[in-house]
Amino acid sequence: MDKKIVLFTTIGKLSDEAKIHVNDSFTSWKEFGFDVVVFGEDFHDTLCDRFGFILDTDYEKSEFNIPLVRGLFEKALTYKGYDLYCYLNSDIIFKTNPKPYLNQIKFKNFMAVGQRLDVWNYPNITKSEVHNPGGIDYFFFTPEFREWSDMPDFSIARGRFDHWLMGVSLESGHPIVDLTEVFLPIHPEPEKRITAKWWDLYAEGNSKLAYQIYRNAIWFSKARKHGQTDMTPFVMTQDGLVERKHIPQNEFGKQFTYDIRI
Repeated sequence: MDKKIVLFTTIGKLSDEAKIHVNDSFTSWKEFGFDVVVFGEDFHDTLCDRFGFILDTDYEKSEFNIPLVRGLFEKALTYKGYDLYCYLNSDIIFKTNPKPYLNQIKFKNFMAVGQRLDVWNYPNITKSEVHNPGGIDYFFFTPEFREWSDMPDFSIARGRFDHWLMGVSLESGHPIVDLTEVFLPIHPEPEKRITAKWWDLYAEGNSKLAYQIYRNAIWFSKARKHGQTDMTPFVMTQDGLVERKHIPQNEFGKQFTYDIRI
């Protein structure tokens, strides 16, 4: 039986470049038949109506009016009746459908993640490169996978929350599956990428953004939870699910070991 899946994402004020990326990501999600919840603002109603997506404007934010990741996860789970929930960044474009692979996963509770394909000068792509296993842009998970109330106050789009999510998930005792071999969504690289080096942002006078990135980094460092896609116990292949043979240590020297078997 096909799993019933809802995607959830968040968007802010979109630049002309971001409008192109989000239009194509939203189009791809709709074409593959996903239900979608967009955490945004009232001015996103026209965009969401065009795609038939749910617009939710009532969710937890920081004092800078930036969505908190915890709030998105907790609010998404109030939309009942789904077998899988998926947080993903708003500019992730599905070129293929992950549903056939997700339907093959028979564990009662699990998470599925994967890497992305970075592309430059989208849509006239001049270069492409698979992103490293530390950059995680989508998380499929079952509703009872774990509680998310213990998540620190990570602001969205300010770094490190994806590493924390993977770290605590790998410690959950539930299976985690890497979809990278069979599902590689596209991520258009922005023309101007903002540095994650908060000290450089401070030096440039962008103290507010620097502080937001710094605070996420502090939350992450205090928690000491880190994970990547190449640390999952299972890998989905064209022939089905297999156990990963080599798992590297995480950033804090932790070696994940698993008792779960296929």
